[in-house]
Amino acid sequence: MDQTLRLGRIVLEDTQAAHQQVTVDLVFQGNAVKGGIEFYGVWQDRNDGSICPFVLNENGEADFGTGYGGEDRIYQFDILTAPLGLGNPVGWRSDQYDTQMKVISITQLV
Repeated sequence: MDQTLRLGRIVLEDTQAAHQQVTVDLVFQGNAVKGGIEFYGVWQDRNDGSICPFVLNENGEADFGTGYGGEDRIYQFDILTAPLGLGNPVGWRSDQYDTQMKVISITQLV
């Protein structure tokens, strides 16, 4: 089994609102996302220029912290378990919101 570590950047867009994108830098071990570590990402609305950084924890939760309106915003993000390929769906949901993102770009950084 391939244990080589590689850094990759994944860009996804919301299938219901293509102007909303998520970018995450991930460490891959072989063809899978390396588990047990935190990753950093950015949610962006290209229509109004909003950019919100988040931490993707080892449980697949995108944690935006309390800097946006005072409440901690956490979304379940299936990027750690979903098959990652161009056009593949990846779930993104919270108690109030549920959508599918789709992979639009995968770039190997190192």
